[in-house]
Amino acid sequence: MRMGEITSLTWDQLNLKEKRFELEPDQTKDKEKRFVPIPDTLLKTLVEIPRALHNDHIFLYKGKPLKSIRASLKKACEAVKRMEKYLFNTEKKVIKKSDLKMEKLT
Repeated sequence: MRMGEITSLTWDQLNLKEKRFELEPDQTKDKEKRFVPIPDTLLKTLVEIPRALHNDHIFLYKGKPLKSIRASLKKACEAVKRMEKYLFNTEKKVIKKSDLKMEKLT
């Protein structure tokens, strides 16, 4: 699926019985009706998303439909990099401390 197709998904396009999204021709770049299967893990997550009373879109941010997730993905990647850096530094400190302990024991 294209990013625009994902961010514009509405609850009426979700067919729980068939485990798929149903895209109408006017919603696809190819202008053809398309059925997109949903893996069980994603289906479980979708079922847990609360439905908004004022908007039929599946993916909302602050009550409004998402337009893009690029900024969120960028922030998530930066957070992962910070976490990796922290874990690496922590791991180095642990190794240094254990090395010191081993030196004292021998």
